[in-house]
Amino acid sequence: MHGLADRPPMSRVRALASLLLTGALPAIGQVAARGDASVEAQVFGLVGSERVSVLCPGRAIRASEERIEELASGWQPLRSALGVGEIRCTGSAWQVRVAGGRPRPYDGTFLFRPLPDRTPESGTTRREARARRGSEVIFRTTLGAYVAGVLAAEHAGLTGQAAVALAQVIAHDARVERHPGRPLCDTTHCQVFLGTAAPTAEVTRALTLPELPTRAWLPYFRGGDEPWEVRRSRAEVRATLGDAQRLQGDGRTVEVTRASGVERVPCERVRAALRLPGCPIEGVFQEETVRLSGRGRGHGLGLDVEAARRSGLTAEDLLRRAYGLGP
Repeated sequence: MHGLADRPPMSRVRALASLLLTGALPAIGQVAARGDASVEAQVFGLVGSERVSVLCPGRAIRASEERIEELASGWQPLRSALGVGEIRCTGSAWQVRVAGGRPRPYDGTFLFRPLPDRTPESGTTRREARARRGSEVIFRTTLGAYVAGVLAAEHAGLTGQAAVALAQVIAHDARVERHPGRPLCDTTHCQVFLGTAAPTAEVTRALTLPELPTRAWLPYFRGGDEPWEVRRSRAEVRATLGDAQRLQGDGRTVEVTRASGVERVPCERVRAALRLPGCPIEGVFQEETVRLSGRGRGHGLGLDVEAARRSGLTAEDLLRRAYGLGP
């Protein structure tokens, strides 16, 4: 069977593990559709794998360098189930609970891959540093299941040409490096991924189209017109923007007025540091607090998904308008 009998014992273990974890090999000359291509993501880096529980409704198998073993049934901590090997739930998707939340489906393989030692970037918060560091837990699935999962997490219920355009961007970004030498993460630093989903008609259509003709990361954001308002202390604002006296934004950049003059800074620098829902349009200074307000969600860069949904444009036109892509 697949030449296993002709291999050395240790090689047979690894080969059998591969077959059990990834399924039967395709027939000679068979080419998998793009949606069936393998994709990986670093998962649970922010919450920690020790706070994640997994359940396999089918048969759970763990493979390591030395052996293959069957896991016990029932809910169990992901960290102990995984160890330093790979685990797959055959015949079904993993059910995953994060910090006691509702179960989510993860149809694929979990792998352990140690993190390299890296010094956090200067100026990042502890949460930002943890998100950018990544995770030792890697999840491998198909591109179709990954794109459908990200689409559901980023904008559940999106349909039509806007969904086709966003799915194309998600599939493109899945192959762009955000963590040197490692897969994308599952947080907003990369693309939000909360488990796999069955590909919709829009996802299937997107994955039949040619890959987007760029190697750059393509940002997108929720957008919309929903108003929001939050308050932050002057100390928080000062730590981010110095001795600011006035803030005025246009949805993509923020004009910061200080005694020394006016500076325009990217929205994302302000939004991320002050934990805002979207780009601030106005900042009103009131004694020891600052009242920040705006409309819509996200960093204001690239594809505005809500605007795309309302536009009536084709996916091709949406991508051309957002990124200058296409003929």
